[in-house]
Amino acid sequence: LVDRMPERRVQPDEVSRLGCISACENGGRWRTALGLLRKHVLQTQSMTFSCNGAMSACEKNSLWDQALTLLTRTSTMAVETDTVSFGALLSSCNTACSWQMAFALRERMALLQILPDWLCYTHLIECATRRTIAEDSLTSE
Repeated sequence: LVDRMPERRVQPDEVSRLGCISACENGGRWRTALGLLRKHVLQTQSMTFSCNGAMSACEKNSLWDQALTLLTRTSTMAVETDTVSFGALLSSCNTACSWQMAFALRERMALLQILPDWLCYTHLIECATRRTIAEDSLTSE
Protein backbone atom coordinates (compact mmCIF):
# COMPACT_ATOMS: atom_id res chain seq x y z
CA LEU A 1 0.00 0.00 0.00
CA VAL A 2 2.76 2.43 0.94
CA ASP A 3 4.58 1.61 -2.30
CA ARG A 4 1.46 2.43 -4.32
CA MET A 5 0.82 5.79 -2.71
CA PRO A 6 3.12 7.80 -5.06
CA GLU A 7 1.25 6.31 -8.05
CA ARG A 8 -1.85 8.03 -6.70
CA ARG A 9 0.08 11.26 -6.14
CA VAL A 10 0.12 10.82 -2.38
CA GLN A 11 3.43 10.87 -0.57
CA PRO A 12 3.72 8.36 2.27
CA ASP A 13 4.54 9.86 5.63
CA GLU A 14 5.44 8.41 8.98
CA VAL A 15 1.81 7.89 9.95
CA SER A 16 0.99 5.89 6.81
CA ARG A 17 4.15 3.79 7.16
CA LEU A 18 3.46 3.09 10.82
CA GLY A 19 -0.12 2.19 9.97
CA CYS A 20 1.08 -0.35 7.42
CA ILE A 21 3.59 -1.87 9.87
CA SER A 22 0.85 -2.11 12.48
CA ALA A 23 -1.48 -3.78 9.96
CA CYS A 24 1.28 -6.30 9.20
CA GLU A 25 1.64 -6.95 12.92
CA ASN A 26 -2.07 -7.62 13.27
CA GLY A 27 -2.15 -9.76 10.13
CA GLY A 28 0.83 -11.91 11.07
CA ARG A 29 2.91 -10.61 8.15
CA TRP A 30 6.20 -10.17 9.95
CA ARG A 31 8.32 -10.40 6.78
CA THR A 32 6.38 -7.55 5.22
CA ALA A 33 6.70 -5.54 8.44
CA LEU A 34 10.47 -6.00 8.46
CA GLY A 35 10.65 -5.06 4.77
CA LEU A 36 8.68 -1.89 5.40
CA LEU A 37 10.94 -1.11 8.33
CA ARG A 38 14.03 -1.44 6.14
CA LYS A 39 12.57 1.04 3.64
CA HIS A 40 11.37 3.28 6.46
CA VAL A 41 14.86 3.44 8.01
CA LEU A 42 16.10 5.24 4.93
CA GLN A 43 13.24 7.73 4.91
CA THR A 44 12.75 8.94 8.47
CA GLN A 45 14.62 9.78 11.63
CA SER A 46 11.92 8.83 14.15
CA MET A 47 12.17 5.06 14.23
CA THR A 48 11.13 3.90 17.69
CA PHE A 49 7.48 3.32 16.78
CA SER A 50 8.40 1.55 13.57
CA CYS A 51 10.88 -0.73 15.29
CA ASN A 52 8.39 -1.49 18.05
CA GLY A 53 5.77 -2.42 15.46
CA ALA A 54 8.19 -4.70 13.63
CA MET A 55 9.29 -6.31 16.92
CA SER A 56 5.66 -6.87 17.88
CA ALA A 57 5.00 -8.48 14.49
CA CYS A 58 7.91 -10.86 15.14
CA GLU A 59 6.70 -11.50 18.69
CA LYS A 60 3.18 -12.40 17.53
CA ASN A 61 4.71 -14.97 15.20
CA SER A 62 6.98 -16.46 17.90
CA LEU A 63 10.11 -15.13 16.22
CA TRP A 64 11.94 -13.90 19.30
CA ASP A 65 15.30 -14.31 17.58
CA GLN A 66 14.25 -11.93 14.78
CA ALA A 67 12.95 -9.43 17.33
CA LEU A 68 16.18 -9.70 19.31
CA THR A 69 18.23 -9.11 16.16
CA LEU A 70 16.16 -6.02 15.48
CA LEU A 71 16.74 -4.77 19.04
CA THR A 72 20.47 -5.30 18.61
CA ARG A 73 20.43 -3.30 15.38
CA THR A 74 18.57 -0.37 16.91
CA SER A 75 21.78 0.95 18.43
CA THR A 76 23.45 1.10 15.01
CA MET A 77 20.35 2.79 13.56
CA ALA A 78 20.35 5.45 16.30
CA VAL A 79 16.91 4.31 17.46
CA GLU A 80 15.86 4.75 21.06
CA THR A 81 14.43 1.61 22.60
CA ASP A 82 11.70 1.90 25.19
CA THR A 83 9.45 -0.16 27.44
CA VAL A 84 7.34 -1.24 24.46
CA SER A 85 10.43 -2.52 22.64
CA PHE A 86 11.44 -4.67 25.58
CA GLY A 87 7.85 -5.70 26.31
CA ALA A 88 7.56 -7.26 22.84
CA LEU A 89 10.84 -9.10 23.34
CA LEU A 90 9.93 -10.30 26.82
CA SER A 91 6.64 -11.60 25.47
CA SER A 92 8.53 -13.47 22.75
CA CYS A 93 10.90 -14.96 25.31
CA ASN A 94 7.96 -16.01 27.44
CA THR A 95 6.29 -17.72 24.49
CA ALA A 96 9.55 -19.47 23.57
CA CYS A 97 10.19 -20.45 27.21
CA SER A 98 13.53 -18.66 27.06
CA TRP A 99 13.77 -17.43 30.63
CA GLN A 100 17.54 -16.91 30.39
CA MET A 101 17.07 -14.42 27.56
CA ALA A 102 14.19 -12.72 29.38
CA PHE A 103 16.33 -12.12 32.47
CA ALA A 104 19.22 -10.90 30.31
CA LEU A 105 16.84 -8.42 28.66
CA ARG A 106 15.73 -7.21 32.09
CA GLU A 107 19.38 -6.55 32.96
CA ARG A 108 19.81 -4.65 29.71
CA MET A 109 16.74 -2.56 30.53
CA ALA A 110 18.33 -1.65 33.86
CA LEU A 111 21.59 -0.67 32.16
CA LEU A 112 19.68 1.55 29.73
CA GLN A 113 17.60 2.95 32.62
CA ILE A 114 14.35 1.79 31.02
CA LEU A 115 11.72 1.11 33.63
CA PRO A 116 9.60 -2.01 33.06
CA ASP A 117 5.84 -1.59 33.05
CA TRP A 118 3.32 -4.06 34.45
CA LEU A 119 3.32 -6.06 31.21
CA CYS A 120 7.10 -6.49 31.30
CA TYR A 121 6.86 -7.69 34.89
CA THR A 122 4.06 -10.09 33.95
CA HIS A 123 6.23 -11.68 31.25
CA LEU A 124 9.19 -11.91 33.64
CA ILE A 125 7.05 -13.55 36.32
CA GLU A 126 5.67 -16.04 33.81
CA CYS A 127 9.21 -16.85 32.63
CA ALA A 128 10.34 -17.33 36.24
CA THR A 129 7.37 -19.62 36.87
CA ARG A 130 8.21 -21.71 33.81
CA ARG A 131 11.83 -21.89 34.96
CA THR A 132 10.78 -23.11 38.39
CA ILE A 133 8.45 -25.72 36.93
CA ALA A 134 11.20 -26.95 34.58
CA GLU A 135 13.73 -27.16 37.42
CA ASP A 136 11.24 -28.95 39.68
CA SER A 137 10.52 -31.55 37.00
CA LEU A 138 14.26 -32.20 36.57
CA THR A 139 14.91 -32.65 40.28
CA SER A 140 11.90 -34.92 40.82
CA GLU A 141 13.14 -37.49 38.29
